[in-house]
Amino acid sequence: EERKAAERRAAEQVEAMAAVEASTSQDLDNRAKLRLILKEMSNKPLKRKFMHSRALFVGEGRSGKTSLSHALQGRQFVKDLSSTVGVEHSLLEVVKAAMEADGEWRPYEQRHGELEQAQARLVCEEMQGRSAPAGGRSIVECVAPRRAGALQADNAAPPSSKQGPVQPQPSVQQQPPPGVQQPPPPDTTTDEATLGSGPVNLNMDLVFEYQKGSGKEPLKLTIWDFGGQEVFYTLHHLFLSEFGVYLVCFNMEWLLHTATDAVVERCLEFLRFWLDSILVHTKNASSGRGAKTLLVGTHKDVVHRRQDHERISTRLVERFGGHPAWPHLVRCVPTGASGLHFFPVDNTQGKEDAATRELMRSIEREVEQEDYVQAEMPLEWMAVFDELQRDNRPAMQFSELLHIASKHGLPAVGGLPLEQEVKYLARVLAGLGFIMYHDEPSLAHLVVLDPARFLIRPATRLVCDPGLHVLKQHVEAERKHPALFKLYQSKGIFDERLFESFWADIPHHEELKAFMTIFGLLVPIVGKGASASAYPRYYIPSLLTKKSHVPLQPATQSAFLVFAVEEEMDEWERVGQVAVEAVAARGFLPMGVFPRVLGKAMGKMQETSQRAVEDMDLAAHCAHFAYGKHHFRLVSLPDQRCVRVDLLVESPMVLRTVLDQTRAALAECVKDLRCNLAVHEGGGRLPHTDAWSGRLVLLDGAKGLWKTVELEKGLCLGLEDVSHAELTRRFKGVLPPHLIRGLLDWYHVFLSYRWTEGLDPEVVESLCYSLSEQVVHGQAVRVFLDKWRLEDGRDFVHDFVQALIMSKMLVPTISFAALARMFALLPDSPRDNLLLEWCLFVVLRSLGQSRECLPIMWGREDTSEHGVSSVSSLFGGDTDPAKLPAGPCLAVRAKIQEVLGGAAGANLSDEALGVNAVVASLLAYQGHRCWETKVQGGPAAGARFKQQLVEELTRKIVARLEKLDPAPPQHPIPPAAAPAVALPAAVSPQPAPVGGLKERLSRAEKECFGVEQGGALTERIEQLESLVLGEAKQGPFPARLDAIEAPIGWRTSGRQSAADAHSAGEREEASANTAASEDDGDEAVKATEERQQTSDTGQGAQVEESDLPTD
Repeated sequence: EERKAAERRAAEQVEAMAAVEASTSQDLDNRAKLRLILKEMSNKPLKRKFMHSRALFVGEGRSGKTSLSHALQGRQFVKDLSSTVGVEHSLLEVVKAAMEADGEWRPYEQRHGELEQAQARLVCEEMQGRSAPAGGRSIVECVAPRRAGALQADNAAPPSSKQGPVQPQPSVQQQPPPGVQQPPPPDTTTDEATLGSGPVNLNMDLVFEYQKGSGKEPLKLTIWDFGGQEVFYTLHHLFLSEFGVYLVCFNMEWLLHTATDAVVERCLEFLRFWLDSILVHTKNASSGRGAKTLLVGTHKDVVHRRQDHERISTRLVERFGGHPAWPHLVRCVPTGASGLHFFPVDNTQGKEDAATRELMRSIEREVEQEDYVQAEMPLEWMAVFDELQRDNRPAMQFSELLHIASKHGLPAVGGLPLEQEVKYLARVLAGLGFIMYHDEPSLAHLVVLDPARFLIRPATRLVCDPGLHVLKQHVEAERKHPALFKLYQSKGIFDERLFESFWADIPHHEELKAFMTIFGLLVPIVGKGASASAYPRYYIPSLLTKKSHVPLQPATQSAFLVFAVEEEMDEWERVGQVAVEAVAARGFLPMGVFPRVLGKAMGKMQETSQRAVEDMDLAAHCAHFAYGKHHFRLVSLPDQRCVRVDLLVESPMVLRTVLDQTRAALAECVKDLRCNLAVHEGGGRLPHTDAWSGRLVLLDGAKGLWKTVELEKGLCLGLEDVSHAELTRRFKGVLPPHLIRGLLDWYHVFLSYRWTEGLDPEVVESLCYSLSEQVVHGQAVRVFLDKWRLEDGRDFVHDFVQALIMSKMLVPTISFAALARMFALLPDSPRDNLLLEWCLFVVLRSLGQSRECLPIMWGREDTSEHGVSSVSSLFGGDTDPAKLPAGPCLAVRAKIQEVLGGAAGANLSDEALGVNAVVASLLAYQGHRCWETKVQGGPAAGARFKQQLVEELTRKIVARLEKLDPAPPQHPIPPAAAPAVALPAAVSPQPAPVGGLKERLSRAEKECFGVEQGGALTERIEQLESLVLGEAKQGPFPARLDAIEAPIGWRTSGRQSAADAHSAGEREEASANTAASEDDGDEAVKATEERQQTSDTGQGAQVEESDLPTD
């Protein structure tokens, strides 16, 4: 027995030795196989799926979002859970059991880095002979969709034959950022195999673990729970992207048939808001669709009947069946007619609820089908991701990220330069919520590694409603600074001293404030006057008071900012108009956009206005602003999906500024949303009510009103064909001044300049734009510029003379270019219209008219390669105005005589209208010496010189206008003696027919009535007087007939006689006789009539009506 026992022990030892030898042999075989696999894999670029995504819970406050996220995580239901403040997120892992219908969700523990896991899985798959096929979709294509092979062409300039071959760019690895040590170069002499990013210490335990597993790679989800209160909507755009699936939650009780109409409508509006928001923030450029969305109805413990669920589903279909996002919604039961269009869940039961389990399966199924989940990521990218995850700092410089990427082997995608590839990597990680990176000039230098710690938590402490969310930081701030906390709570004004309480445990205050300022969450207040503070203050637009306590001031004009997705706006702009009902049904105004627009307006107001922001009437949905003296109001109309812009002064130029600012705000937060300005088809003057209908005419765009009027075309509004003239008249209040042709009844400023090449017209036109944007005495400055106002087909001389007569201030440009022609003027030279303007001004001043003059003076232009950057003095040398001719231009004097007639009196003498004397009269006024304006040289010196010159002139002219009487200028001549001024707009002066009193009377009747009137001479004269003059006059008939002929466009008989007396040898004498014949108006005419009667009758006695001569 002992022998047998010894034999058994010996046999067991032999078997053990054989097993050891076999195991050693197998291990050697495995090691040899592994070495061969690593060697083969090291010769090719390695990629692996990056199995990460997000589940984002959104919806109205108190709808059960947080309880639902807890239920999916397997956490216990908590009744009366507090509201979510801002954004909360936690990382979960989704693991699917093989061949089982239900999946298990458990908290994810990061035991191994992404690179380590990817390497182990690649080796495991190779050893098992089930490696993934090559040629899968790259993750780069998800963030930069383009045709294959186009990446290099889009990011690298083609080589030029003159420049030679393209040289390789120096590696960023050779130039690490300051403070970062240069890593040692990899040891290329070692024979150790590599996998992806440099030498690998392969985790064999992880390889064996994957060999024993099911082979199914888990999906990792990050749960994002967004605050549902409106104050948090300004944060949402920072985190919404196409990388995720969205769960839009609502309380089913709000959509029951027993709920009030107001409750139902509010719930549906919130659902629509989130469908719109998800679409515009997550729309894929290549596919044209947004992220997958699931509607989730909570509170099934209360609303548990199947019939109620079906009614709610039907209501959702009726309301949103035509919404662009509806085809991409995920149904609860995709197959069968009994499927619902939402998931009715019971959060109190957690995963025990059948609908909750179906919701989990649907989320897994939809996420796994997404391109960005199935796409392959280079292992070098995963190495960079792991290093970022290990960095505990809240943020880093982008240059540091470039260095890290270079250290791990980037660029790894063929054809992409390092910086572009790193930006694509940052875009993927930012879309998944791991980092924050915005490729904008002001933010591109910063990479936020921990969005929750860096921005979300600090920002939500400021933007949350202090009445709804009471934080310990709020309590501490109120204890230390009660008055400042009350200002923050009541007006949304945040004082710098409150940061020490709100952010006591948060570093990087300055970077955080800069980030929030750039994105409009904070608006710095520039303190002025009594409101100035020693500590900086900020406005928080999302915390403005709900209602304005100041009565609404009547608007002079109203326009509307309309918003829509790109396809919808393209359709509206294609026809240039849209029905109000269409804006309300298909437009989209995100709730977070209006505070952003208010923030832009606040910043602009502080740049241009002297009023303190704290003194302005600012509320959450209605705010009064002032850009300089351009006062306007922004009113949010959520029911109409638009914002009303009320102009409180006549200043249409501010509309373009508001539109540009709104588009800039959208570009920062909702890039796929479009905006335009529109005005009601009635002209824009609407009562202050939100209940309105009709059609809106878009202002901007190829078919917009501004372009249509500029091209002098008409417009079809519904069934009405509106001509260009009618468009100009109806919509004058929203048209820029340069689009309004024709004369106004009066002007603030008349710009007088020479049509020539060079600086004169450039400065004058820029000055006209600048002045048109100013406001004086509550009214936009009216500027006459001939190229804007004069119409084709009219007597332009007559029109600019009319404009000058009715202008408060003449602004003549007196330069060498303007005076060049005048130096050669002779008495019989053709009329110089610029000199005519200046002479007419001098004559009007001599007649006692209180008119202002501000001359713009310079000599020659100093032109360089960068344009005109300086000018010489007007005085001295060949440009000196003292060298101008002393005599008048007779053609100019004749035109003034024609316009003013007898009112000119003795002011038409050679001495008064001499060229030298007229220019000297203008230069006697305090003007602007442009040669005193200096700018530094450089490529932009010419543009800076003109800009500075226009700014200086604008300030001077506006300051002078503010000192004048706000009333319009009065006509200098009585109507009966000033025919040219009293003419209708379309009538030019014509000489009266020669003939006797009855013949003239008959022709006047035909002009006014169309036919000759019958009856006594007295009755006929009185009818004409009542029609033309508004009342019957007394006195001799010829004088009364002269008064009638003047307004209908004829010269009076006395003027006609003087005109006939003009001859080449008697020009001066005729001018004197004309002036004398028209002096004192009716008295001179009366004397002429008496002399005529005496000559015809042979006596001075008055004659009867029937005996009046016909000649």
